[in-house]
This record gives sequence, C-alpha cells and structure tokens, in this order.
Amino acid sequence: MLNKNYKKKKLGSYPIISVVISTTSALFVSGLLGILLLHTNKISDIIRDNVKIFIYLNKNISKENIEEINNKLKNQKFILKKRRKPLIKFISKEDAAKSFIKETGENFWEVVETNPLRDMITIGINYDFQTKEVLEAIKRRIEKIEGVYEVNYAKNLTIYINKNLTKARNILWFFGLLLFLTVIILINNTIKLALYSQRFLIRSMQLVGAYPSFIKRPFLIRATITGLCSGMLASILILLILEYTNIKSEALARIQEPKEVFTCLFFVISLGIIIDVLGTYISVNKYLKMSLDELY
Repeated sequence: MLNKNYKKKKLGSYPIISVVISTTSALFVSGLLGILLLHTNKISDIIRDNVKIFIYLNKNISKENIEEINNKLKNQKFILKKRRKPLIKFISKEDAAKSFIKETGENFWEVVETNPLRDMITIGINYDFQTKEVLEAIKRRIEKIEGVYEVNYAKNLTIYINKNLTKARNILWFFGLLLFLTVIILINNTIKLALYSQRFLIRSMQLVGAYPSFIKRPFLIRATITGLCSGMLASILILLILEYTNIKSEALARIQEPKEVFTCLFFVISLGIIIDVLGTYISVNKYLKMSLDELY
C-alpha cells in the first residue's frame, strides 16, 4: 500500500529548481572567470606601468637645460600617457638622497661632504614600445640629448613581460573562451532536458488549436524569469566571494574597479536570460515540428 504522504510527480512538470541550480552554477563559474580576466589585465597594466627609463643628468645642469630636455621628451610617441598626461617625473638629487637614506637606512653624509647622486628624470614607456630592441633604441636616442649623462632601464622586467606575462595572459584568455563555450552548451542542454518532460504538454496545446506563438509565450516568459533569477543568484555569490577576498587581501581591493565588476555581473545576468530564452525557443520549436511517433 502506498504511503498517503507520497505525492506522485505531475506529468509534464518542469524541474525549475534543478534548472535554476544548474544555470546558476554555470554562470557563477563564468562570472568568476570574467573577474579573474579583469584582474589579470589590471595586474598586467600595473606591471607595464612600472617599465620606466631612468635618465641621469649631468652635474650642475641648469634649470633651462632640464626644461629643454623635458620638452623634448614629452612630445615623443614612446612616452606613456595617463589621462592624457605624459608620465615624466623630475627627481632632484636632494630628493634622491632623502629617498636613498629612507630606504637603506644608511646616511652617506657621514662619509662624504657632497651629494654623489645626480638629478634624474623618469619616464613611463608606452606599451607598444616595451620590447628589448625598441628600448635599446630609445636609450641610445635619449643619450644623444645634451645634458644627459646616462640612461638605464630594468632589462629583466622587460624580458619578463615579453616572455611570460603576455604568454600567460593569452593562455588564460584561451581557456576562458573554452570555458565560456562549455557554459553555453551546459545551460542549453539543461534547458533541453527540462523541456523534454513537457513535449506532450506542447503537443496537447497544439492539438486543441493553440497558435505556435501562444504556445511559446509561457515557456519564454518562464525562461526569462529563470535566467534572471539564476543570473542574480550567481552575481550575489560572486559579490560575496569578492568581498571575502577583498577583506583578506588589500592589494586585490585596490586594483578592483566597481564599474568593471558591475559590468561583468550585468553580463552574467544577461547571459543567463539570453541562453535560457534562446534554448527554450529552439527546443519548443523542435517539439512543435515533431510528429507524434518522434515524440515517443
């Protein structure tokens, strides 16, 4: 004898909970990857911003000569610009001495009477010019300017960027695209399996004379709602993860830009709605065109 509390599953019932859970999981992974790619680009830009050329000037150089060198540099194409301003900074030998003593804890004034350091200009280099060969050419070009004593740059950092950072970012983008396609296929298959249980309900509506547009409407509305709910749930989970990582790491919090994060979350929600609606539309269309024998 059957248990009275047992409820028989209704024929053609839509497994909405499993659809929402599956879609949310897929969107959550996709959204996390999107945030990771944003952070990777931001970290890459920060590292590239630190590729600088250090220009050491002649001793006892005049202010007019320094201004002349500065004017020659700021109009060059290889100078990196942030907010339309060239990244050129003049550091006097006095400021350099204070910085050296602060960083090393060694006071060279106890040994020498005159400042051994030189006035210096640092320049940021445009990303397109950050190759070893181009930087060497820029170095030779700057050394020919009157008043310049020596030019140096971090060669090891340049080699690291050219060989490792770019390669790592390309690999990450490749796997990101692969995962994105996998997420689309996973959500689409989930929708197909869910609608498979409702194929006879679709045929029943068709047999009583309902127009295809009338049959599709409730399914598409439900797909929009489930896609929206899944996207919002995934976004909430991503925000919780980001909040936790920000508490644990101040460095990650500093490189995050709210505008980019919310753009990514908007994409996650939109992706959930689009894939759910499109998958539902295609599946319902397929069952409308099937014969009764094919439905079995």
